[in-house]
Amino acid sequence: MAQASVTSVAMASIDERVSLFGKRRFMDSTFSEHGLLRLSLNLARENAFLREATLAVRQELRVQESVRGLREGLFSAETPDDLIEKLYGGIQQFLRPAVFGCFFSQPIRAAKIFLPRGLSSPQRLVDEMVAQMAAFYGDTTLPDLLPKIVFTDYNDLAAVESVQFPLVSCRLIENQVDYGLFAISKEIERESGYQLLLNSYGQEAIQAARSQHKLEIARASALTDGLTGLYNYRGFRQFIEKEFDQSRRYTRPLSLILLDIDHFKTINDTFGHPVGDTVLEEVAGLLQANARTSDYVTRYGGEEFALILPETDEIQSVRFAERLRRAIATHPFADPIGDRRVRASFGIASIPRDDVYSLEQLISEADHRLYHAKHIGRDCVVSRIHQ
Repeated sequence: MAQASVTSVAMASIDERVSLFGKRRFMDSTFSEHGLLRLSLNLARENAFLREATLAVRQELRVQESVRGLREGLFSAETPDDLIEKLYGGIQQFLRPAVFGCFFSQPIRAAKIFLPRGLSSPQRLVDEMVAQMAAFYGDTTLPDLLPKIVFTDYNDLAAVESVQFPLVSCRLIENQVDYGLFAISKEIERESGYQLLLNSYGQEAIQAARSQHKLEIARASALTDGLTGLYNYRGFRQFIEKEFDQSRRYTRPLSLILLDIDHFKTINDTFGHPVGDTVLEEVAGLLQANARTSDYVTRYGGEEFALILPETDEIQSVRFAERLRRAIATHPFADPIGDRRVRASFGIASIPRDDVYSLEQLISEADHRLYHAKHIGRDCVVSRIHQ
């Protein structure tokens, strides 16, 4: 409301200036044809200037209003992909770019390119866009971001097939820190005020990316074990609940492995707790080194670890657990453990199974199998089909 009031006052002031200007020039001039012509030309120049000033004020107010709306959307984004989607949506309120690409190199890493549906070779266009932007800015990290492609309903395919490079772009820089860039196709240059809009949007994107990065750090620290760097028990519960629901909904295999370091209390009592911590860290490293990117490796508590294996049946999980058992048994742990080998016992539970109805049943079965592995001599893998 305050901005609308300021605009109204400004417009009234402009009208008053035109009236006073006209009266003054009219009274100072003669009624000759030459004087009237000169007065008319001066009035035309003044009116043209005032029209341009009025348009500039209106454009500025429109951009400010758009930026306020964009800010709310960007700061509500939960993921880097969502942030880029909202940035693209905000730009579309003013501009309709045939091509839009956004690259964040820090503090979050994400890249997405929006292209019209129906292009003959979209990947060629993406590769050319990334290569041109990387060359233009001397940024060799852009291709490593592997941008995702999102198809839009933009209907002028001919304009896209002949997109010119480099694109109109906005470098996301603040206080000499480089956060990334976004770029749009050159036909946007025909739009008035586009550069002001892009610069304003770029600053909002930087602030939102920073905020999202801080939130991600806070979330990660709440789910991370301070000693090993693995997910902690809270992280375990979050991921096992998600994967269990997915497995039940789509009838997909899921396996849970619980493992416990054998005689770990003896290691602590003999060599001290700092050495015990080193053993935990090295075991955690072995688990991570052997796990797939889709697996979740967690510290379940004390010397016990849990691995969540999506899309893995019981036979596959037994093979994987045997590989982990051998890796631990043959690993040369740091001194003063020396030649004293560290061993571990494993318990496995898998679904889908007709007799497992709940997540707690799955966890309880894996725990029961682990207890059985300890009972029959340790350093072994126990599952429903293997012991």
